[in-house]
Amino acid sequence: MAKIVGIRRSEFKGADGTDVSGMNVYLTYPLDKGEGIGTDRIFVTDKKLSGWSYKPHVGDEVEMSYNKYGKVASMDKDIPKQRSSAASSTRFVPRRSMSPKRTLSSSLRI
Repeated sequence: MAKIVGIRRSEFKGADGTDVSGMNVYLTYPLDKGEGIGTDRIFVTDKKLSGWSYKPHVGDEVEMSYNKYGKVASMDKDIPKQRSSAASSTRFVPRRSMSPKRTLSSSLRI
């Protein structure tokens, strides 16, 4: 589970020259190894965001699923009373520290 601590709009030209727009979402999460909290930033295009039922808001605690390329496929607000005991033992794993084997599951919920 991660907490959204910041959101920033972003627009740029992609490598192929097309315009890309979206948002950077800044997150914090408890460290599994070590002390304190970790941070990460993910970029979500407006196109992808328009297909999500959840829209990111600062202060929300969220769970994300990743596609086989390690990109965020979906983001859902964490609702504690609806979480199962199995889900409560999962922790947010930043995209860059995930092993390739772990990113192959498109249904992985972290």
